[in-house]
Amino acid sequence: MGLTGLGDLLEKRFGNSIGHQITDAVLCDAFDEAVEEWWQGRFKAHVKAQFVRAGVLYVAVNHSVYAHEIKMREGELVSLLARKAGKQKVKSIVFTLMV
Repeated sequence: MGLTGLGDLLEKRFGNSIGHQITDAVLCDAFDEAVEEWWQGRFKAHVKAQFVRAGVLYVAVNHSVYAHEIKMREGELVSLLARKAGKQKVKSIVFTLMV
């Protein structure tokens, strides 16, 4: 059982809060891994997934060029995250400025 399965199990047992937190952590990690792999680590210091809220993945970037590059592959990333979570948990990606 992976972390996503564990999140589903905890969600059933203890309610939405714990399960969502674990699933959100898995999604953020999956996003960071995909970005690192697709851009061979060049984006690692510039992009960081923050959290998921109401179907939106919030990602911090330190320059708009990174947001633009990722936005061009948003559909692929959303599909990848749906496979990782076992359901469509992320519908879109929003960018915030890293401070």
